[in-house]
Amino acid sequence: MRIALLDDQALIRDALKIRLSLEADFSVTGTYTTSRELTEGLRTQPTDLLVLDYQLAAGELDGLRLIQSIHLQHQYLRIVIYSAAENPATINMCIRAGAKGFVGKSQETDELLRAIRMAVQDRIYLAPAMAAELEKLPVPHWQKTV
Repeated sequence: MRIALLDDQALIRDALKIRLSLEADFSVTGTYTTSRELTEGLRTQPTDLLVLDYQLAAGELDGLRLIQSIHLQHQYLRIVIYSAAENPATINMCIRAGAKGFVGKSQETDELLRAIRMAVQDRIYLAPAMAAELEKLPVPHWQKTV
């Protein structure tokens, strides 16, 4: 599984790269600091899944717009959000925009691994406590029936 990482904090980005590289079925194909770097990297580097920080530095696209933009350009790419913005409204918006999972930075790293594996299977991951707060799992806008 080829994974790209976008986080504006070097310590988080480097730690995630090291941890994900320990998994036999994971290959970190790119680490990015900005949405522009990510966009350029995705054009040239085959990637199956993106771990994306929702809150980036000032002047960057917000997480919601970035999810939507990536989903339009790379429909095959699975996105898992890894963020400190662990509130129900943000989580709901991310899933509706096309993210396959949301892992809070306060959660254990094993939850991120679980979310990545579920996302690649085209399943949505939310921690049980998050799912309970949302009452029901959000449905991405393109999967809704009329």
